[in-house]
Amino acid sequence: VLVNNAGIASFLKSQELPNLRENFNSTFNANITSVPAVTSTFLSLLHLSPNPKVISISSDRASLTQSSNRKLPPTAVVAYTVSGAALNSLTIELQNTEDVLKEGGEGKGRGKVEFWAANPGHCKTAFNGYRGTKGPIDGAELVVQLVVGEEGQWKREGGYEGGALIDVA
Repeated sequence: VLVNNAGIASFLKSQELPNLRENFNSTFNANITSVPAVTSTFLSLLHLSPNPKVISISSDRASLTQSSNRKLPPTAVVAYTVSGAALNSLTIELQNTEDVLKEGGEGKGRGKVEFWAANPGHCKTAFNGYRGTKGPIDGAELVVQLVVGEEGQWKREGGYEGGALIDVA
């Protein structure tokens, strides 16, 4: 099992173009580009596992639905929010790529590795200045359930609410 949990959320120093570019580039480099780099490094080892999984930690902010229906307060860090949506999309594409590799490239069925994006909810961590609504152990429970779950245990039906599975395939 590989858990991608690295992420940054940097506040803009100014709205000037060079600062804006630097902020988005550094955020996407850490939060997006690093995920396929790390995943591809470990993919051959994951294929040796009887129940391989890649779990990427997402957030409420990554939901286009929740952002568009304004269920969340305005974001203070736009690059972080956008990178979360990109992470969910990336997770879908990684699963699609894995599935195509199955069956000699015909894409029938599911690939061996299961890719998941998981939203632990708004947890009290250093990342948000301990302003979350639940403890980090409660948030980690979702990831633990995905790690120990048997293949096919979780349905992929598009559920996305705070602390619930985010379906990606």
